[in-house]
Amino acid sequence: MWGELQCRDMSQTALRRRRPDDREPGGETTDVAPTTLLELLDDEYARGILEATVEEAVPARELAERLDASRATVYRRLERLEEAGLVEPAMTYDVDGYHRKVFRATLRSVTVTLDGGSVEATVDVTDVTDESSLAP
Repeated sequence: MWGELQCRDMSQTALRRRRPDDREPGGETTDVAPTTLLELLDDEYARGILEATVEEAVPARELAERLDASRATVYRRLERLEEAGLVEPAMTYDVDGYHRKVFRATLRSVTVTLDGGSVEATVDVTDVTDESSLAP
């Protein structure tokens, strides 16, 4: 399940991140300014979060430990990544009834192409709402 959308002239056009179900009526899309996307990918903590959450859902506390970053730094990056639609949060529940929020990357690839004076970007995302993919 992959979503894809291409965008030309990144300086003036918002990049739309498309969920796999966007082809259906009422499907959700997220507008992402191309500069925001590139700034996020340039940030070492945001990249670290994406790398850590691509295969498994991870709680913020564990991300902070893995990245050797403060929780505040991790939460700020998670908020920006979530707003851009590049990570999805989910709630997990232990057998004891405790719950915690975990995060999983939706971003699978970004391709930026320069061709004949135009810039084209393609963002591939996947739906991570499958329950099995959210187990921490």
